[in-house]
Amino acid sequence: MNPSPPLLPNEKELFERMARGDESAFSVIFLHYTARIQPFIFSLTRSESAAEEIVQEVFLNIWLNRTKMTEVNNYQAYIYTASNNRVYTWLKKRARELRLYAEAGANLPETEDGPETAIDLKESMAIIEQAVEDLPAQKKLIWRLSRREGLSHDQIAEQLGISKNTVKNHMVEALRMVREHLQERGGGAFALAGILLQIYRK
Repeated sequence: MNPSPPLLPNEKELFERMARGDESAFSVIFLHYTARIQPFIFSLTRSESAAEEIVQEVFLNIWLNRTKMTEVNNYQAYIYTASNNRVYTWLKKRARELRLYAEAGANLPETEDGPETAIDLKESMAIIEQAVEDLPAQKKLIWRLSRREGLSHDQIAEQLGISKNTVKNHMVEALRMVREHLQERGGGAFALAGILLQIYRK
């Protein structure tokens, strides 16, 4: 997330007032940043309810920890970083749900946001799978043992009869190759695939 919205006038003063419990100052801050971060969050989650929920969680946390906000040097960066982290958490949860339903041979249940989010995640994960399919045999095997079976580097090394360092090197190289596969193709779906790839790094 790398936005550059207009600065909030008298921002430092507003945050200082909020730290003292001024709800009107908090309201100004909330409205200013919500208008800027919610559209970006929606572009990733494709869910209006998720975008609203994430914004509310971010600002609830800010209000509950308002006395500590006086220690923040860059309020804008703080808010966008907090939002970004919560988007990753949400995507991680949805991706795991998708995997569980796929492994069970079932479809994701309908939600109030419609099927678009599930479709985007499914397509994005399929993109990653295609990139993995293109890996050399040894790297593909190690990737699947790590990502699908959940084995540690030590367990993979023991199972394959190779050193832990060799396993690590194969994983680093496999990750680089999958990333290159995504970068070569670009586009919105590939951007989301890139985010999912980062989420599942170990």
